[in-house]
Amino acid sequence: MKKIIFLLLLAMTISFSLKATEGNFTINLPFFTATDHFEIYCEEHDRKVSTEMVQDLEKRFADITSRYRFSPESEIRVAVYPDYDSFHKDIGRPDASEWLNESWGEGRILMVSPNASGGAHSYLSRARLAPVDCLVGMILRDKYAQAPYWLLLGTPMYESGRWLSEEKDQGKKIVQYHIEGKGFPEFEKFETDYYSTERMSPLAATLVSFIARNKGFDAILALLEDYSRFEEIMGQSKDSFRETWIEFVRSTYLGYGARKA
Repeated sequence: MKKIIFLLLLAMTISFSLKATEGNFTINLPFFTATDHFEIYCEEHDRKVSTEMVQDLEKRFADITSRYRFSPESEIRVAVYPDYDSFHKDIGRPDASEWLNESWGEGRILMVSPNASGGAHSYLSRARLAPVDCLVGMILRDKYAQAPYWLLLGTPMYESGRWLSEEKDQGKKIVQYHIEGKGFPEFEKFETDYYSTERMSPLAATLVSFIARNKGFDAILALLEDYSRFEEIMGQSKDSFRETWIEFVRSTYLGYGARKA
């Protein structure tokens, strides 16, 4: 009898170490450890960097959750994948490009390890900026799901500082690529998932950065809470907002002054 109980406990331990299931989603990684607010799932060779990333998130956790008025009901599960293939497979996008290195929602954060080879993002981006993107993105998806697509994508990138500090030059190049190749989108298309994440993310980040610079963080939060008040919050129509945003992008990211779109 004792042997049977031991074998059952062993089987339960092995099962728990291999995967964590939430709803219809399964994290196919070993459980590593837990902190005050996070559970970490990763391979053994990613334990050090995973610990460092979550420690950074713990330092910012109180500030971020307070700013976005979010109180998680349980620990947030953080899965750090050893390579792009396993990450893309788990999120159901096996043919995705290596631009896609993070995902979030429903109490979990999924990302590719900074130790992974290849990819469109630097080690610094994956180790220091992507975790903040993911935490804020998860909060927004869980609390402000009714907000438009561009706010849900652009706000995390603004919060992490990705477009304002270490990766500003790379950000400029990406914005230039999308704008000079296809022009400035109509604003209505930002409010849906019309564009791919690869194109929407950098442009959405410039929108949020523009609002923060001109109206402050309170305007971003107000839009997240009630987007129907857009013109009241921004003090201008969407068409007028688009024109002033274009001027901002031209002078800040494209390196020349405003001109008609």
